[in-house]
Amino acid sequence: MASKTEAGAQKEAEAFWRTCLAEWQRVLQEQDVPWENRFRQAELVAKAHGFRYLPVKQVAALPLDELMERVEATVKSKDGVSSKPDPALAIAFLGLVSKTPLISALYAAYRRTEGPIFALHKSPSQIKRWRSADWKAVRSLIDHVGDVDITTQKPFDIICLRNDVWATEKVPPLSAATLNARLYRMQRIFSTVARHQDFKLRFSFSELAMRQPPRRARPAFSQDWIINQILEPTALDRLQVPEQFLMLGMINTGYRLMEGANLLPEEIVLDHQIPHLRFQGAFSSLKTPNAYRQIPLVGVSLEAFRAYPGGFPTLRDDPNLSARLNRFLTNAGLRETPQHTVHSLRHSFSSRLARAGVHENLIAELMGHSLRRGYGRGSPLELRLEAIQKISIEQNRTRF
Repeated sequence: MASKTEAGAQKEAEAFWRTCLAEWQRVLQEQDVPWENRFRQAELVAKAHGFRYLPVKQVAALPLDELMERVEATVKSKDGVSSKPDPALAIAFLGLVSKTPLISALYAAYRRTEGPIFALHKSPSQIKRWRSADWKAVRSLIDHVGDVDITTQKPFDIICLRNDVWATEKVPPLSAATLNARLYRMQRIFSTVARHQDFKLRFSFSELAMRQPPRRARPAFSQDWIINQILEPTALDRLQVPEQFLMLGMINTGYRLMEGANLLPEEIVLDHQIPHLRFQGAFSSLKTPNAYRQIPLVGVSLEAFRAYPGGFPTLRDDPNLSARLNRFLTNAGLRETPQHTVHSLRHSFSSRLARAGVHENLIAELMGHSLRRGYGRGSPLELRLEAIQKISIEQNRTRF
């Protein structure tokens, strides 16, 4: 009985701690910390009087006439008679905000200055995932070293965090890539704010990244498997209809799953001499600049978008879409090997193009990858159509 009581108490304690962390996150995201208030107030006061807030070291390095203009402006004049310098004006004009760059303060400053910029052209789901991952990395640092002055941290502190805390997480087990991603996130956050607020970190978080084993390429579905298994007339019946056609659209286009799910009607061009998809990031920004591209529609993919000319509004910005489709492939026995996923349809598109002798630059354009060399992009739609027609898979289904 005692053991059950202890287990219950432990569970309640863990729930209470999670509640505290959630509230802490809410406060950090929605309210400024005291130092941040002082800094913002100094910026506003300086701006109201025609100055740009600069840290005191930069103020001291200004040309003498500009420095004296700031000094003299700190003194209020009454009827032409100078009075004592105003402390608030002195702090704002001479850059005298006393800075203690606590981790939480810097994170709040980063969210305030960089958050709106990052959110441009991002979907709500993308923004939520970005904020959650950033906060998870920063929160783990605060848990490990405390909410301290970031400039006092040494590489050894972060190495201990990486090796003793992150690497021992059990749900899920973390890879070297995930550990490195957290280090890169913290480097982005703190180096960005350091530039804005004129202080220096003692080291680079990214320098502590772990060596990663070579990544194994994800396998591609074979053409026979696609034709005889995935396109078997009843194979996809347990999926929702939009999900079925989204997967079918991947077969002859090789788009990333969320690229297809987030297409808007104006990006699906069916009334053209060459029906095609225009990936313009109209709903949310694409993965890389190279992902903005045009892909002709042929075969089973063309028929899929003729059935759904307005795209897939119920699937847009769905963070669980990939996991749901992969779970379906497992339950339906449609994984060619345990390593195959829905993303393997994209790899199949690429490998079929390569086997057909299509030039690597054209394959890169269709896939939305960077070119090996810095020129050769911009092939005409007719040339892209010719390449895809070589490897087009036609439907053997009756639902179209």
